[in-house]
Amino acid sequence: MSFFTSVAEIDRMLDGFSTAAAALSARGQLDILDHAMIAHMSPEPGHLQLAVASRKVPIIDLKMRLGEASGAAVATLLVRAACALHCGMATFDEADVNATTRYKRQLSQLVFSGIGV
Repeated sequence: MSFFTSVAEIDRMLDGFSTAAAALSARGQLDILDHAMIAHMSPEPGHLQLAVASRKVPIIDLKMRLGEASGAAVATLLVRAACALHCGMATFDEADVNATTRYKRQLSQLVFSGIGV
């Protein structure tokens, strides 16, 4: 088992131009990037081409070029928040939401909004 095979299923965040370039240089094996995310789009020349070549869309584009993995830190917080929202969201059945419940809520909002509540 090679190093690239052993890390193939570990999620990882690529932060900036240099890590994207390093990951893409992995002997042309794009499948090892299946579990990778590009944290942010750097304004460094060539980063967009690396993103296209790796078939990835950066999570954020804040024009950062600090070199301190700050883009990955911000993107990781966004991914964690999205996962928590997705996992914690109740279904309509779990929240006891049906057409009648929605109609009653909409009606009460209209009534109360008319009297300034």
